[in-house]
Amino acid sequence: MEKTTKDIFHRYISEFIRSCNPKNSNEVISPITPFLSGDIFSSDFLYFLMSSVPEIIFNEIGNKKKSLNNQIEVWNPKNQTNLNEIKGVLTCHALSPLGDTIFLLSDLGRALRTAATLNKKRLTIMLANKDWSEYNWVASEIGNHNLINSFTWRTKSLYLKIGADVNECDLTNVPNGIPKSKIEELGTAYEYLVRSIFGSNYIGRKLKKEEVENLMDKYKLYSDKSKKVNFLDIPLIKEKLKPEKEVIINILRTLKRFDQNTFIYYFTQRFQQYNYNGFLKVAVRSEKNFDIPFYSLDKTDKNKGVDFSFYFENYKLYDDKFVIPYYFPSGSLYEEKDLIDDYINEVIMLDDFDDKDKIKRVFNKMNYPYDARLVSDFFSFVHFLLFPLDNNQNQNEYRSKIRRIINKYSKRLNNDDKFSLIASWKFYVKTPTDYKKRIENWSRSVFISDLTDKIQLPYHYFPYIDLLESKKKEIYSELLAELTKNVINIINFPQHFKK
Repeated sequence: MEKTTKDIFHRYISEFIRSCNPKNSNEVISPITPFLSGDIFSSDFLYFLMSSVPEIIFNEIGNKKKSLNNQIEVWNPKNQTNLNEIKGVLTCHALSPLGDTIFLLSDLGRALRTAATLNKKRLTIMLANKDWSEYNWVASEIGNHNLINSFTWRTKSLYLKIGADVNECDLTNVPNGIPKSKIEELGTAYEYLVRSIFGSNYIGRKLKKEEVENLMDKYKLYSDKSKKVNFLDIPLIKEKLKPEKEVIINILRTLKRFDQNTFIYYFTQRFQQYNYNGFLKVAVRSEKNFDIPFYSLDKTDKNKGVDFSFYFENYKLYDDKFVIPYYFPSGSLYEEKDLIDDYINEVIMLDDFDDKDKIKRVFNKMNYPYDARLVSDFFSFVHFLLFPLDNNQNQNEYRSKIRRIINKYSKRLNNDDKFSLIASWKFYVKTPTDYKKRIENWSRSVFISDLTDKIQLPYHYFPYIDLLESKKKEIYSELLAELTKNVINIINFPQHFKK
């Protein structure tokens, strides 16, 4: 007999529950903590993770399948478990040099889901404006035309429709009165430090993959060329330059370029995040390479920035290339292609909303679990577009139409009537207040055997289960294409991105 979505989920949730070892009513000790920073988490914190992060359940089981390995990290150096002390939910966005992709909406979806679960009335977006974004080498090479278009559309339409609180940031409005000149001086100092360690040959150009690997492996300046002493293993230097070493290593890992502009781009984020101490940051994993060195530097300087984050595995295309959801193309993607059209043709751009065949083609080539994450997070974006966190009713006229689309494809997925995608959509796609109550009840019920069969599975879990079966992928590709076309009409995506 064919297993239903409910049967599959029960198998997964049973394995997850067995991985948790309740110590008492207030604490949970779990082997899932290798990807959590800390050993003991409150039950409420675990329920929150289950509600907002589907990967929390699938991660441990997925490790055995080699498909969901380390999909989520929680960076929590202060062991923050009191949810009431979280001031807000933060996500950081830059502007896309070549226009926006569907991953932007998915990225917003998971941040909105997290904010709703915490009962926050707004999602906070720290947006790097055109002037700041231009310090990224990809934007400087491609040009700023689409940066302007992206900024206008996002701030005048997209972010407003989801009720987000947008803070436009650049080098002239840095917290604590830090002047632009100080950031520029810092960029110059780091360029000089790198030049001293590596030599001038590595300054001001894109570093090739083999060069990055070589520098990561060696990372040395010989104090005595005959002895070849590793520069940063000299005790005094090792102690005094530890945060600076982390900065340089992480620039290599992420931006792969050494020059004043790159360090300015990097450090502007450090200073801008001083506004968000006490916030929970929801981000792609590569942001960890910014936040952790910043945290070390800020401890030394007695400043306070971001110190609590969820880091998700980056969205990936079929060829295992990372996509930064709010910045397309990322440096790692851009350096792999000779022609711009090559990677535009292999990703779902928002201006592809009317190209059903392309959306299906690109999605059908994506591997699990990246296809599941795209749809799961996109579902949440649609939810909180229809029911924004600030409770504005501007999109309420679209709710019935979207529900009809979900219903049409739910029938094709062969979910049983009481445990179907459409039943879940009807139950959870409500106002943020109602959603919080229902998702909280669900996360608690999972640990009560008598209730597991009676509480509806959240809609954002369905893609992770359904897409385990290859025969359902075509259905999801068609659902994604139809939803995308309708969502684009709601968010007023501008035609000026159309090729």
